[in-house]
Amino acid sequence: MKNPFFRAAAFAAVAALSSLSAKPLEFICYSPYRDGQAPGGAEPSEAQIREDFKLLAPFVKGIRTYTCAGIHAQIPKLALEAGLEVYMGAWVGKDDNANVAEVNALIALAKSGNASIKGLIVGNEVLLRNDVTKARLIEYIKMVKNANTGIPVTTADIYQRISDNSADLNPVVDYVIAHVHPYWESQTAANGAAWVVKGWKQVKAKYPTKRVVIGETGFPSAGQTMGGAVPSEAAQAQVTTDLVTAGAKEGMEFMLFTSFDEAWKGAEGPVGANWGIWKSNRQEKAAVAKVRALPTLIRSQGGRARMRSESPEAGLRIDALGRIRALSAAMSLQAAGIAGAEAVARSDAASLPVWTITAP
Repeated sequence: MKNPFFRAAAFAAVAALSSLSAKPLEFICYSPYRDGQAPGGAEPSEAQIREDFKLLAPFVKGIRTYTCAGIHAQIPKLALEAGLEVYMGAWVGKDDNANVAEVNALIALAKSGNASIKGLIVGNEVLLRNDVTKARLIEYIKMVKNANTGIPVTTADIYQRISDNSADLNPVVDYVIAHVHPYWESQTAANGAAWVVKGWKQVKAKYPTKRVVIGETGFPSAGQTMGGAVPSEAAQAQVTTDLVTAGAKEGMEFMLFTSFDEAWKGAEGPVGANWGIWKSNRQEKAAVAKVRALPTLIRSQGGRARMRSESPEAGLRIDALGRIRALSAAMSLQAAGIAGAEAVARSDAASLPVWTITAP
């Protein structure tokens, strides 16, 4: 960096990138039920949710929920206290009256002025379960959109349903939430992240102008084998860390499924209660430590943070990705005399997308 204007621009970019959050994950799915609690039964307390958010806040940027009923209506308030973003869901089932009540509750929360709410999700895998017609689901979505809350609205379903129904959904959703579960498609843990990226790209091709987020993906830590998918803590950790790396490389946003094990989820067999990366008693599984140990430069904003710094005098533009931050870290480590660390940082930097310099 001999050119002083280039050097100034580069350091400006480094400073800007250094201000970004560097949490291990961007988003995770969240349901607050603990052992002995379940929908329609005993509910968690606000104190218990605060305990959960104390665990989650250093680890994730935001959470996704599935209903506005009961204690869930307090989640945005508690998330705001904890500094978490919320993608708030309204449950859509077979009962139209209950569905309308959920939609109205979602609208009320969206209009409350709570700054934690960043996205609204009307229904979860409704098309997969065929709980209501597609036309009725779209009516629910339009109810929320017509409320003019200023918050993006969508629905969530498995990626095949989202892709197959793009002609009808694309005109009404503001962004796209698709689920890709390598476990349910009998994929090995080693191929899990690649399978998710493949599904994400399939959906993006159907919604080329929309933000596409994988709203559920992950791997169970225990339960029945599904073809090549063999649940274990090691497999869950591998899929989770591979997703973080793949997300950084591809620019793929995803919401990990899920935060905590839930004993009440028995409908899916033994596997149903074992999708959390924390156990139901809030003890960490292997995935938490593995993701936390990933280099900061890879997981800073999913490796996708992009900050442009300009130097008009030199006519240079710098498109700075995570690499420029990594190289700055490498120089700092070298200056501090930390043996071997500088080489590791440079190696990490080399794995990131290349930042480019162009002169107009």
